Amino acid sequence: MPSIQLTHCAPTTARLPTCCRWVNRVANFDNILAATLTLFQISTTELWVDTMYDSVAAVDIDQQPRSGHNPALAVFFVVFMIFGCFFVLQLFIATALEQFAKMHQEKGRNVLLTAQQEEWLTIQRMISDTNLRPRPVPLSRSRWRVAVFRCVTSSTFELLVMAAIISNVLLMALTHADMSQAWQHFMSYANVAFTAFFTVEAAAKLVALGWKQYVEDAWCRFDLVVVLVSVAGVCVDLATPQNLEVLPLLRVLRLVRVFRLIPKAEGLRNLLQTLLASLPALGNIGSVLLLFFFIYAIVGMNLFGGVKHGHFLDRHSSFSNVGMALVVLFRMITGESWNGIM
Repeated sequence: MPSIQLTHCAPTTARLPTCCRWVNRVANFDNILAATLTLFQISTTELWVDTMYDSVAAVDIDQQPRSGHNPALAVFFVVFMIFGCFFVLQLFIATALEQFAKMHQEKGRNVLLTAQQEEWLTIQRMISDTNLRPRPVPLSRSRWRVAVFRCVTSSTFELLVMAAIISNVLLMALTHADMSQAWQHFMSYANVAFTAFFTVEAAAKLVALGWKQYVEDAWCRFDLVVVLVSVAGVCVDLATPQNLEVLPLLRVLRLVRVFRLIPKAEGLRNLLQTLLASLPALGNIGSVLLLFFFIYAIVGMNLFGGVKHGHFLDRHSSFSNVGMALVVLFRMITGESWNGIM
């Protein structure tokens, strides 16, 4: 896939004039080694679209590339991405999982966990399966407190709270640049209304359950923290007309209220439990990955620590010290300009 570097040539010139010289691209198919490196590069999805368009534009040796000259060549790259990237990646993952399952059967336990971690995981699963949660009871036998208790523990009240949470999140999603003054006032009033609703909800539960039962429930503690943050944000917003730097943070923290939907949504709850159960194994794998990172960071410092900064290696990405080397390696495993750094 040749490209030219023109100096004084007309753009309509078909063949390369004597005043110009060809500058070959790094990603090319000139020989078996270059072709293999190019295919490996695009298998990581790094600049595979640019390489495809360059190939489609190639005309012939010593001829000016033309955009869209041979579009049929795009099929080669699409097919390679399907089989050489996605299919091979899935095959690699399936092979690794099969090997882990085989080792699990041979050893009779999860090979990614230590004995203590597997014991902790078994206990957590037993607790989750038995669903041992204390049932709330009214704090006293007074009629008004019992009425409040029945109200806050009813399914209708829970559905109302869920609808308010979803409405609050959707309203926050309508924030955009260059909002009119009327829309800003509407958003402020709506924020005050939602904050008042959730404050009344927290106060009603506190009255119905009492302080001891209220703080023993993790979701109630979570809700209390979000309510206090929301009230603080409303107070600061109303107290000063200036747009303080802390106000956007206080507004964003209200979004975490959406996590209250997890106990009511079985699918989300199962996903969260699966994530928590995977944390020990992920921690072990992360430790091994960090070890490889550290080794490669030390090697990179010794090999490329004194390389002069350029387009890809600069003060933001270099091997000048361990911290920066770890950042560069993390960037490279995400596929971001790893070939340029190479």
